[in-house]
Amino acid sequence: MSITPKIVKKGLNKSVKLHMRVENKSKKNISGQIVFIITTPTNKKEILKDTVIVKKLSKTDKYYDYLIRKNNPIGRYYVDGSFNFDKQKVQSETYKNDFFDVLKK
Repeated sequence: MSITPKIVKKGLNKSVKLHMRVENKSKKNISGQIVFIITTPTNKKEILKDTVIVKKLSKTDKYYDYLIRKNNPIGRYYVDGSFNFDKQKVQSETYKNDFFDVLKK
């Protein structure tokens, strides 16, 4: 998973790009959900979900824009990204470093 930019200036940046790559090493297609749980500095959780089908022996890249609104609090936002399929949850390999900071202009 990747996040760009990692530092957002409120009023200058309108969004943060969240990217998730899912690789399917099996010999059959898999269907599941990419889930981002974004925890704000005030501990509010926002959830973004998208259903995807990953073809056999391939990978897919999905990109999402998380909008920075006027009422977004200043501080660090943590992002927990995962791919859920067949009652399994595969967490992003970079989950310990998945965050971005919202700063004043």
